[in-house]
Amino acid sequence: MGTGKAVFLISSGLESCYLLCNESKKYDKVYPLYVSFGFPWEDAEKAHLKKLLKSTSVCSLTEVSCDFTNLYAGHWALGSNIPGYDAPDGSVYIPGRNVFLGNIAACLCLVKEANFIVGGWLKPNLYKDSAKRFFSKYSNLLSETLGRGIKIRCPLLGKDKNDILKKVDENILSITFSCINPIDNLHCGCCKKCAERKKAFLKAEITDMTKYNS
Repeated sequence: MGTGKAVFLISSGLESCYLLCNESKKYDKVYPLYVSFGFPWEDAEKAHLKKLLKSTSVCSLTEVSCDFTNLYAGHWALGSNIPGYDAPDGSVYIPGRNVFLGNIAACLCLVKEANFIVGGWLKPNLYKDSAKRFFSKYSNLLSETLGRGIKIRCPLLGKDKNDILKKVDENILSITFSCINPIDNLHCGCCKKCAERKKAFLKAEITDMTKYNS
């Protein structure tokens, strides 16, 4: 790791909280990037993200909106058959999303003259576009195509959610958000992402101050 400028792919989840509070200190300048695809949970996600950014000293947020609702027609991410609490690991996968995110982040790297894209991908690595090998090859492809050295960094790859909970201020954790079926901008408490969140707090033995609707 070294100094330089970096584009941080963030939402408002636990992983993004860790990146903003810990990894951002390793760079001269950080440009947080939020990409919306038209998914129903994004309004709640962005509202929590703005609160999270206020607690950090990084640069202002860059928001990019891409309406992918036609592309993902019939997919659970548009609000039907949302994976529930006991859904299997991998059920929340959104095909191709990491490729889209990488392309947009690389364009921002060109604008900001940055050389790093940083994301909060964790284990388990169930998908080919979330594996170390993929990010290495994708970095090379972006660099060659855009004519600028760009490296994708995944500081959390191989770690669990409970691993990162222990390294972030508990007061900041309370304003993070990681739900795919929010109710009045609050965690539903019943979806797969809420399940992952609850289990992480329990495993880390940290009091979960999240407000759930159930």
